[in-house]
Amino acid sequence: PDPVDIPPDMEKTLFDIVNHFNISIDRLSGGKERDGVLWLNLRAARKAGNAVAYGAGWDYARKALDLLPENAPKDRYQLALAVYNEAIRLAYLSRNYPEMERLGDAVLEFASKALDKSVVFEYRLMQLMAQNRFPDAVDFVVESLGGMGIHIPRKLSEEDLAIFGQTRARLEELGLSGLDELRDMDDDEKQLALRLYLRAFSAFGYAAVELYPFVINKLLLLSLEHGKTPEMFHLLTEYGIIESLMGNIADAYEYSRISIILMEKVDGFEAMKVKLRAFSHIYNLHWKLHYKELT
Repeated sequence: PDPVDIPPDMEKTLFDIVNHFNISIDRLSGGKERDGVLWLNLRAARKAGNAVAYGAGWDYARKALDLLPENAPKDRYQLALAVYNEAIRLAYLSRNYPEMERLGDAVLEFASKALDKSVVFEYRLMQLMAQNRFPDAVDFVVESLGGMGIHIPRKLSEEDLAIFGQTRARLEELGLSGLDELRDMDDDEKQLALRLYLRAFSAFGYAAVELYPFVINKLLLLSLEHGKTPEMFHLLTEYGIIESLMGNIADAYEYSRISIILMEKVDGFEAMKVKLRAFSHIYNLHWKLHYKELT
């Protein structure tokens, strides 16, 4: 939580306030004053970034980094993590990739939990996707998931192929009602793994198509065993695409239909809902619905 309390009427002039403090930053007398200005810069960085003023946001984030005590990653862990994560976000958005990499390396050095490294992982992956470096994105996902205990082999064996039957059996066992009644996933690391895959799923289609069906089955089965997440419903539609390619058009349609129904019950995630509908309409629902029925 931001400890600096600003009256609502002063929020409109936040940037002017922060700019004045930054001009006189050398005159700050002690740690408490520096902390206050640090938090103001962090708030200004977020506000500028949310207003698509990425360059200005990056400048405020850099100032917040400069105001961090040298031992902050150790003694003020949450503060350091908040400042570094915002700086990473704005470095990415302003396409300052070298700084994003440098800051990410620092977080990976001091972060104590895998979840605290999630911002670094996600923005590095987004950078690779933005640069159309699909083989590198696949490597990044495979390596990251491996670090979380989710093994994705580079070459599939007969033993690996058994997962296709396991996933189908589990889906048939659960049915629609069972999918709806799955508990929510409470494993943060596995949720991160699903988010990373979803950010780069198209890279597998371009650069590792031989792994694509396996990865979908692997992560969908993981969701069915550990609880549902919004990402699971996208995986369910992708599973439907595989069924469609195998000629199982009725199953493909049904999996997409179910995924949309269940996703609509989730609060928020509006962008993901739109993406899921578009994906389902393009690949699966059109087999059984007239285009005028696709809503």
